[in-house]
Amino acid sequence: MSGGDKTTGQACLGANNDTLVEDRQDQCKAGDAIATKHPAYLCDVNDAIADNDYHSAFCIYAGALKAERVKGKS
Repeated sequence: MSGGDKTTGQACLGANNDTLVEDRQDQCKAGDAIATKHPAYLCDVNDAIADNDYHSAFCIYAGALKAERVKGKS
C-alpha cells in the first residue's frame, strides 16, 4: 500500500456540525473531514464525496484550492 491513510481523524465542522469550510478555512487542515459547497476545488477527489440536499458535500479536505481546477491568470 503506497501512501497510506491521509486523513487526520478530525472533522473540521462548526458547533452544529454544519459549518462549511469556506467559513473555517484557516482552522481546517489537510485530511480533515469537511463540509463544502465547492468539493471539486477543496476536496481530495480520490476519496468518496457525500452530496446532500443542501447543495453542499462532505469530503476529505485537500488543504487548499486544487491548483489544476482554479482558473489561471490571463
